[in-house]
Amino acid sequence: MSMPSSSPASNEGAASQRAEARSHGPANIVGDVATPGKSRSRPITLLIAGAILLIAAIVFGTAMMIYNSRNRVLTDKERELQNIALILAAQIDRIFEAAERVQTHLIERFEAAGIASKEDFERQLSGYDVHLMLKDKIVGLPHIGTFTLVNAEGRLFIIKNTFTE
Repeated sequence: MSMPSSSPASNEGAASQRAEARSHGPANIVGDVATPGKSRSRPITLLIAGAILLIAAIVFGTAMMIYNSRNRVLTDKERELQNIALILAAQIDRIFEAAERVQTHLIERFEAAGIASKEDFERQLSGYDVHLMLKDKIVGLPHIGTFTLVNAEGRLFIIKNTFTE
């Protein structure tokens, strides 16, 4: 077997060809494989793009969940406020109905007593029995603090206050 002779001139020729190939840049490879520098950056670019899309999807999903939760809470609170408003309206109606019943009862009592003039009003309603009657009326109505009887001239005649008794 004969060995190829390696002469210094042939070694220099091969080295110069390699140097020349390096100076022109990387060789393009025909086919679906890109140059060595670009082949490493493409997967990294796809990985970064995928990560950005994943982060965007997570942010969007979180924002939608927060928005839906906010709307649900607002709807619940609105319904609760409407229920409270209805309860308060019903309670206030009962309070006014109770006060109206007391007024109706007092008017019926005045008519039954035969009060026709201002003198009759002052004479018949200035007694201690009227004071006790008003006291009894207030005991049943804790939300009413004062009953006041006013004469025909607009002067306070009898005041029954629950806080003074």
